[in-house]
Amino acid sequence: MHWICDSVKDRGTDLSTRARISSTQGKASASVEDKSSTVENKMLQVCPCGWQKVTSVKGLRTHQGKKKCVAKKGQSSRIDQYFLRSQSSQSDEVQRQVENHSSQDISNAATEEEEEGVVREDAGDTEASMPVRERTMEQKVRVRWPRANDSKEWEIVNRDLSVILSRLRGNAIERLEKMGDIIYSYGVERFGLHERKRSERVQSGKSRRQREIEELVKERRQLRKVWRKATEEEREGIKVLQEELRSRLAVLRRAEHLRKKRRKKEHVRTGFFRDPFKFVKGLFSQEKGGQLKAERLEVEEYLRNTYSDLEKNRIVGFPPDIPPLEGIEHEMDVRPPRWKEVQEVVRRAKASSAPGPNGVPYRVYKSAPDTLKFLWKQLRIVWEKQIIPRAWRRAGGVLIPKEKESVDLSQFRMISLLNVEGKIFFSVVAQRLASYLERNSLIDTMVQKAGIPGFSGCLEHTSMIWHQIQAAKIKKRDLHVVFLDLANAFGSVPHSLIWSAFDYFRVPQVVVNLVKAYFQDIRLCLSTAGFTTGWQRLEIGIMAGCTISPLAFTMAMEVIIRASKWVVGGERRQNGLHFPPVRAYMDDMTLVTTTMPCTKRLLEKVNKNLKWASMKIKPSKSRSISIRRGKLSDRKFVIDDEEIPTIREKSVKSLGRWYNVVE
Repeated sequence: MHWICDSVKDRGTDLSTRARISSTQGKASASVEDKSSTVENKMLQVCPCGWQKVTSVKGLRTHQGKKKCVAKKGQSSRIDQYFLRSQSSQSDEVQRQVENHSSQDISNAATEEEEEGVVREDAGDTEASMPVRERTMEQKVRVRWPRANDSKEWEIVNRDLSVILSRLRGNAIERLEKMGDIIYSYGVERFGLHERKRSERVQSGKSRRQREIEELVKERRQLRKVWRKATEEEREGIKVLQEELRSRLAVLRRAEHLRKKRRKKEHVRTGFFRDPFKFVKGLFSQEKGGQLKAERLEVEEYLRNTYSDLEKNRIVGFPPDIPPLEGIEHEMDVRPPRWKEVQEVVRRAKASSAPGPNGVPYRVYKSAPDTLKFLWKQLRIVWEKQIIPRAWRRAGGVLIPKEKESVDLSQFRMISLLNVEGKIFFSVVAQRLASYLERNSLIDTMVQKAGIPGFSGCLEHTSMIWHQIQAAKIKKRDLHVVFLDLANAFGSVPHSLIWSAFDYFRVPQVVVNLVKAYFQDIRLCLSTAGFTTGWQRLEIGIMAGCTISPLAFTMAMEVIIRASKWVVGGERRQNGLHFPPVRAYMDDMTLVTTTMPCTKRLLEKVNKNLKWASMKIKPSKSRSISIRRGKLSDRKFVIDDEEIPTIREKSVKSLGRWYNVVE
């Protein structure tokens, strides 16, 4: 296509050319532009009363004022309805949001808080920090977008959005800031919102059989009262009546039980055919639920303590004994995102994924190709300018219970909801980075399987660990396995360690600058049923739900693993097979060695490197298995003078498999 080029130019930021235009030429060109804009703005305007004419928006307003047909309902031009919306109170609110460049995340009712260090675009510089007031917002109600198979409706949506977005003014960053709110407002006006589900259950009427059972139970109670006061002769007749009631109740209750059984069976069958994966997963997963019982100040203090880093400016560097990196054979692709890459990312994304703070889901970009193409053009400019929009760096957090009756913060895990536009962009970055690491063998997939596509990491790790344990028992060998649990691994990894990992693996500076700009001012807030917290800057750790964070965490952990695993050799078999001493999947690390001295040496080295990275092992939640000549031993390992429990004392679940002792 003719509009695809290697260098992308953002006309909204070309200020120097316009500054050199003389005043005389400016006046002449302004008059010409005014005339041309008047002609260009004329289009077919349709009024609800049926009147239509090729004129401007002002002409449509004049007609509606004279004929007084503004209040009439009808199918007028949807595009004009959107732009005329600025006269309503709703449009005033949206206009204020656009002018303030607010990402409108998660809480309308929350108070304004003074934040510092918000990244903004400057004329000649990349970013600057200044104190501003920024509001959090409640999570937006989802729009009732059409079904994916409603192609005719999506054609109209695609055409309308392409015209609306083409009228946006400003540079790429400003257009991306406004884009999400405009799409959401259009969806609200066109399709409305989903009504929130109420917890009240509608009780259905009782069947004839159920009513008869209730009547028979009442009659049986009445007969018991009569039997107590009756004579011997009368009791004989009452016994006959009771036997008849008992037999009738038995028949009715048996029929009712069979009906409920059939209904339950049909419900289970329907659930299986609707979504087999979800159904089977529900059979093996534990029931989880609950509601957080904590005040807003308590939750904000928790976020502040978790994601604040007093040593954020500390330079980590590399561990002193890490092996040097070999040469890079395949360079990373640093060109702006290609159209096919963006299409593939959107195609693979789940349409049912929860939208980000702006309320726009993946479904819009899946079904509106022209809207996606407009977004792609802005993404190319973002890549060239190396500036990340603020709307991409605002996340709304929701709490997911980890136990059946969760009430405390420690019983929940937080998932961050980010705008899909930023997730699409950084998905392309993550795919290129993963391909670069895999092609150059920078990530040992026998040790670390997280973040690299094409590997069933959990299944392979658990299968190999279980195979080594069973082989040691059968062949009377020694084997020592230590399952390590890291304290808040995702929330405690320093950003400086991530940048050191990027330098160690020689990631191109273009990609490093993009990820640094993303992490520089990333903020999140937490929404619960009763309140929404203020913004908290993410000074340490990563967010669950981000597309680039998992791979960045994997690279940081790979630096620690490379600096630790060289102290031991792992298990070697006579047939030439070699099993690595460390197996990892994100923050789940398992040490597998054949001797006690090797296990202690490796454990001390891993603990030392984790402390160097400001991370910590939790000995109380870690577990160990010691097999001595094929039999389970009670030998224990120690971390910082604290013993690691064995699986004989406490069982452990690692990567989906339970390890326990059955006597």
